[in-house]
Amino acid sequence: SNQHPRIKESVTEEMLLNEHHSIVSLEDVGSFSATYYKNTELEDLITYEGTDLNSVLNLVSKTYSVAIAPRWLVESYSEQLNIKAISLPWEKVERPCYLIWHESTARDKGHLWMKNLLSEVCQN
Repeated sequence: SNQHPRIKESVTEEMLLNEHHSIVSLEDVGSFSATYYKNTELEDLITYEGTDLNSVLNLVSKTYSVAIAPRWLVESYSEQLNIKAISLPWEKVERPCYLIWHESTARDKGHLWMKNLLSEVCQN
């Protein structure tokens, strides 16, 4: 929230360890939050588990809870929800991404073309 009393323009790892965290449920397949929270010291700080990032950001906008979310999403809702994006304090911030499709598309020429193109782009 823009009104958060302790977090203004930047955040340290120590600051994050002193906050309540709102996340997308760690049990959801493809949970955005799992990479950052599951089996880490941050997991003990979770006070709210939502089903999606929209509900998490809505809660963050009305409380002093914090959330780790994609910058583009936070920035697109920043005025509407009165929230702000702050860079994470870790040097390297990565997140795995997956492409999943039904086996019936395995021989579809358009799908094969797209799959090959995405593989080439991601390798560069």
